[in-house]
Amino acid sequence: MNTRYLKYFISVAKYLNFTKAAQECYISQTAMSQHISKMEEELGFKLFFRNNRVVELTPGGKVFLDEARELVRRYDHAVFWGSVAAMDYKGVLRVGYLCNHEKSFLPNILKEFHQRNPRIEIVLRRDNFLQLLDGLNNNKLDVILVYPYDIPDPTKIKMKSFKYDNVALVVSKDHPLAHAKKVNIDMMRGENFILYSELKFPVMHTNIINQCKEYGFEPKVIGAPQDFDSLLLMIEIGLGVTFIPTSVRSSNNGNLAYIEVENAGAFSMEHSIVSLKENTNPSLNIFWKIVDEMDKDGELQG
Repeated sequence: MNTRYLKYFISVAKYLNFTKAAQECYISQTAMSQHISKMEEELGFKLFFRNNRVVELTPGGKVFLDEARELVRRYDHAVFWGSVAAMDYKGVLRVGYLCNHEKSFLPNILKEFHQRNPRIEIVLRRDNFLQLLDGLNNNKLDVILVYPYDIPDPTKIKMKSFKYDNVALVVSKDHPLAHAKKVNIDMMRGENFILYSELKFPVMHTNIINQCKEYGFEPKVIGAPQDFDSLLLMIEIGLGVTFIPTSVRSSNNGNLAYIEVENAGAFSMEHSIVSLKENTNPSLNIFWKIVDEMDKDGELQG
């Protein structure tokens, strides 16, 4: 039995219809039926209950389906990476990312990519969302790692979203709430807020304002610095408070306190990897293969 037969079986299991499966695999319905019968004979058990009206997986077919999918995936994986090694491919991958993504999941992805493809040059660019999007659209970047909410035309992109981030309240160590274990958004009435730059972090900026409004108050915003380090410095010296994604919090600064937020789910932020569908860079194809594998293995969830 070869992987072609396994793919035929998987297609029939997907549609539970021999005609549709045959069309997907570009063979005749008669040929599809013969291939499945030959598989069942070789395996020694039935894969499908079938009559003129219905096609259903047998208990054995259901178990075999999961294993067949994994076998096909591993075979395709082996063929792909074998072909990459055979080509001795050299290339470049241009990656853009937002401030602080380099402190969370990005290193794991790029480390895996580099270990498998040491001859592909990785070019990194850290910028704000609008500049990253411009770089992607002008083919100056192959892939960007961003928050996905402001993507203007999703029909032109390939995107994988993953790893939701909640937020923590960050305050100066001298703030009255510095030793609290948990806070509620409603407790932030009257606080001075230092928000993310609306240009560089449009989603997080507006999300904090909107969530405060839902609790019946307008946050008093006294600053929105252009970079994350300046934001933390303003908080450290006691000018105000803010919320930050838990994945980018730093434990190295003893002058800041990070506090769990009871209703942090309201601020949950989704990370996304984005590229243009029309980008034909082979390095990008290799990158997506690795991302898909890491996602399947749960390695992108942090």
